[in-house]
Parts: sequence; C-alpha cells; structure tokens
Amino acid sequence: MIKKNGTQVYDHLSDVMPDAAIRLSKGDFIKVVNGYGCVIGPFEILGFSQPDSTGCCIYLNWDCYWYKEPVNKVVMDDL
Repeated sequence: MIKKNGTQVYDHLSDVMPDAAIRLSKGDFIKVVNGYGCVIGPFEILGFSQPDSTGCCIYLNWDCYWYKEPVNKVVMDDL
C-alpha cells in the first residue's frame, strides 16, 4: 500500500517532526490511547510519514497497520 500510494516512510519521528517533544524510532514499542480513551499496546513502530491534517504520522504493527496514529495519542509511561 505504501508503494502504491507513493508514501515516503521515515525511520525517526524527528525526520517528519523536528520539534517533537519525544524521540521515537522505527522498532520502538509504544502504547497509544484509542478512540474510547483506553490505553492499548504495546505496538512496534513500523515507520513515520509526514503528518496529515490531523497530525497522524506513526505506523504501528497491529491489525490496522495502514492507519497512522498521531503523536498526541502516544503513552510513554509504564512500557
């Protein structure tokens, strides 16, 4: 799908968001807050793309690997 859409995927969050408050890289494990407010994960980071209009830019290794998560949904504590 990435190749089909011509999406550029990066290995580090800083490649797409240089001023991000957290450091994340491909292969790191993170938890995220889902649409119901529940913390889910941990999930492995597959890569990063340029943020869309909603701030989504993190690809995760889970059942919706094609769906990007925003940085503001990342939970860094208790991994």
